[in-house]
Amino acid sequence: MDPIILLRSIGIGLVSPTVILPAIVIGLLCRRWWQVFAAVVILCFVFLAIQIATLPSEAMIVWYTTPIGLIAPMAWASAAFALRRRLGPSHADTPGRRAGWRVVATFAGLLLGGVLGGAIGIGLGLLAVEAFHISSFEGKSGYLVFFAFMPLGALLGMAAGGLLGWWLAGRGPALAAGPG
Repeated sequence: MDPIILLRSIGIGLVSPTVILPAIVIGLLCRRWWQVFAAVVILCFVFLAIQIATLPSEAMIVWYTTPIGLIAPMAWASAAFALRRRLGPSHADTPGRRAGWRVVATFAGLLLGGVLGGAIGIGLGLLAVEAFHISSFEGKSGYLVFFAFMPLGALLGMAAGGLLGWWLAGRGPALAAGPG
């Protein structure tokens, strides 16, 4: 089996919402590590059963590669489980709790900043296409917008959102109290 195909299948599993959402729910609901592992194995059996049911009759399953399907859901479920344990029952003003929320706020800022930055990048790219009269022959204007402006906007948005989330979460109770 080609290692590139294996890495690609792991990468697809790490970004697939159909893997991420159930795995995060599993990680948040389980109380022990062994429960996380058992639930992820059951989830992977369900995924495999669905895939087998929807495969065309001429398709072939490479059975010795099926355990690779455990990697992505296990990563997401373990991350959610560890985060829940980190932010678990403790007092609101303890340093561990504040640090945990700082991590959550940073990731939320990264996500929202990336989406907003990408959208702003698309908008600016479309403005640049109109302003500089860039040709749409063979998709030239589309390449400019989606391979130059959007990724740059997403990266800048992620940086700004992550820093803003980190800074706002570090302000702690002063932020919740509001001005005055």
